[in-house]
Amino acid sequence: MSSYSWHVGTLRDGRLTSEIPVSQSSWSQVMDDAGPLSVVLPLADPDVAALNPYLIAEPCRCFLAVSYIDDDGTETFLAGGPIWTHAYDDTTKMLTVGAAGLWSYYDHRKVLPVLAPGVNPATVSTSMTSSLGTIAKKLVQLAHTHTNGSLPVVLPADETGTNVRTFAGSAMTQVGQAMRDLTGVQGGPEIQFTPRRTAADGRFIEWVMRIGTIAQPLLSQVGDDWTWDASVARSSVAGISVNRDGSAMGNRAWEQGLGSDISTLFSQANDTTLTAAGFPLLEVLDSTHSDVNVQATLDTYSAGLLANSLKPVESWTVKVRRDDTPNVAQYAVGDYVSITIGAANPYLPDGTYRSRIQSIAGDDSFDVTLQLAPTTGGI
Repeated sequence: MSSYSWHVGTLRDGRLTSEIPVSQSSWSQVMDDAGPLSVVLPLADPDVAALNPYLIAEPCRCFLAVSYIDDDGTETFLAGGPIWTHAYDDTTKMLTVGAAGLWSYYDHRKVLPVLAPGVNPATVSTSMTSSLGTIAKKLVQLAHTHTNGSLPVVLPADETGTNVRTFAGSAMTQVGQAMRDLTGVQGGPEIQFTPRRTAADGRFIEWVMRIGTIAQPLLSQVGDDWTWDASVARSSVAGISVNRDGSAMGNRAWEQGLGSDISTLFSQANDTTLTAAGFPLLEVLDSTHSDVNVQATLDTYSAGLLANSLKPVESWTVKVRRDDTPNVAQYAVGDYVSITIGAANPYLPDGTYRSRIQSIAGDDSFDVTLQLAPTTGGI
């Protein structure tokens, strides 16, 4: 029978030290960040207490990871990373262990080379030239050059590029934040750290650093969409929640450029489709391009803002059965999905809706929650 299995181990070498029984649990995958993991250990059980979780799940030294074992006995690690917190209640004899994905480790590392004794970090800077994805890789490599600062991470091959990033030592930039900044620029690569058992020795796990490329910055599956049909009886879709938010809608878009007071550059874009359909005039303003001093460039931004503002933002949360096809080990954050809605749905028009998985979360139930990427005007 399929199940989750929870493990703890030592972070620096990835050694799996114990499989732990839990009374409650939750885990998540997210893109470009560290998803939380949590387990509750019933220490009133002498067998659990005998594992000595105070030591084997020690914050910062140890990691927490969850794997899924399917009906055929195949194991797939879903999430894992450093343990950061313990919360023990002596009344209930329950210990809650909190962890986060491996990305969280790099939020505790600085973008600095190894410094000779006495060198002021404010006097050094680190410059990298490559593709944005390879700069992210080089940030991890740099962190690993420090004594005791290396983790079992499998890095991708380099990709050439002309992007330049310089990190001043005086800024004390976090490696984790520097990677987020790379993913956040236009065309920036998506990044994931995915745990797996090492092929050479199954007593250890390693994290594969997956990075989008210049040609394909998004991380997704190869092949067809994962499909779920909510229109059939006994569907593997356990529930769908939909949020539509029109608070950022507009049919007149303003972009603010360079300048101050009466010298400020502005661009305006209009669309009459909504007002012709009975909507009132709605105006939106974007001032994030206040360094632009070319009117034609600012006009392209206002046109883009208008195009993205004509419909409400729609977000779907979909619960699916963990063990049905596809099961939780098959899909991942970033994958494309297609969900069929039938005529019996009282809210959504029938049809097939396509989106990407933004996050995945699981707990003690047999359901998995998929947060789909928000879109304007419907998925």
